[in-house]
Amino acid sequence: MGFYRFVLEPELTYGINKHLPSEPMAKFLELPESPLLTLNMITPESWLVEAVNSSCDLDNIHLQDITGTVIAEYELEYILLEGHCFDVTNGQPPRGLQFTLGTKNNPVMVDTIVMANLFTEQKIL
Repeated sequence: MGFYRFVLEPELTYGINKHLPSEPMAKFLELPESPLLTLNMITPESWLVEAVNSSCDLDNIHLQDITGTVIAEYELEYILLEGHCFDVTNGQPPRGLQFTLGTKNNPVMVDTIVMANLFTEQKIL
């Protein structure tokens, strides 16, 4: 048995002092108290989301043993960006190509290397 809530902010808006006016939230009311419950987030594979603050062990929630409300705060720690790079002359990945990721104001925030291990070619005779 599972209980789900969908929470999505289509656009980030900032309030005073560049703080979010309110955090996205999901509430579960009138859940059964006897089963063992787990609170987690289902996110895209490329997101690393971690619980940073909670009022109890989120893997072993017995509502009958808890007084008050179970509260958990999650943060998006990292997003994995994936892409493909091919040499226009031969269509192969350029092994060892180094490139950087950044913004207009900070053009070199992260560096990376193109690896050819995702592309294999097999010939059948």
